[in-house]
Amino acid sequence: MQEGPEQELSGQPLITEESIMPILTPPEHIQRSKVRDQAVTYTWRGTADYNKSNQKLMDQLSDLSASACLAFCSGLAEWVYWRLQDHTDFHAPLEMIEASWVAQSDIRYVKIPKVYEFEEREGQIDGVLLSVKDLVENALRAFNTSTGQNVKGYGVYLYHVARHVLVDKKPLDAWVKAVLARLKEHYAFEADQPKGEPVPRSAVDTTQPFDKAQSGKALDEFLESVDPAGNRYLCTPDEWAAKGLSDAPYRLA
Repeated sequence: MQEGPEQELSGQPLITEESIMPILTPPEHIQRSKVRDQAVTYTWRGTADYNKSNQKLMDQLSDLSASACLAFCSGLAEWVYWRLQDHTDFHAPLEMIEASWVAQSDIRYVKIPKVYEFEEREGQIDGVLLSVKDLVENALRAFNTSTGQNVKGYGVYLYHVARHVLVDKKPLDAWVKAVLARLKEHYAFEADQPKGEPVPRSAVDTTQPFDKAQSGKALDEFLESVDPAGNRYLCTPDEWAAKGLSDAPYRLA
């Protein structure tokens, strides 16, 4: 796997497992897909199973803002996590996914470890989830640059992971087609604003209509629902204040 750029976010690595579960629950499109009921039959070779090119997908992601590419990464990571959730006690990947949705509002909320974690997590379930966590982590590093232009590469990697772990790939393929069309309609790449507007989690639930005019409300409601004490990758209000930031944390307005 190619490591993401360059720039690390601030924060100390927190590598214990004694954390409260994030607030996220499976979105409706994943619930309907029945992927959580599929047997775990695949083998896992690590990077060999996802470090692949897909020029068509890369071209499609190049048409999107960096924020939209990050939302695509987060959405794909959720497909993998919820598919495997019932088989693991490894919750850090879900915390990283939740942090990536929070980053849509403000990347400063997120604490990325300075070193890679959980190397003891291996195999066809936890090894997959560790790769997903690390890929989302690298997507956040890429997003924390002036243009975020390298986020899209992690979307390709996460796409390969998601297809690899699913027995029935049709629901995922249908979602990818629908969500890419939606993101291009509402969050297309603009050269003068490459990161674009923040994308709420609701934008990638393709079972529901999406009203972009309600994005601010959706982002704010999501922030208000977050419990930073339950996520090692999010700043607490005290840590936020220690950064010298005067605005109220976990509020858009």
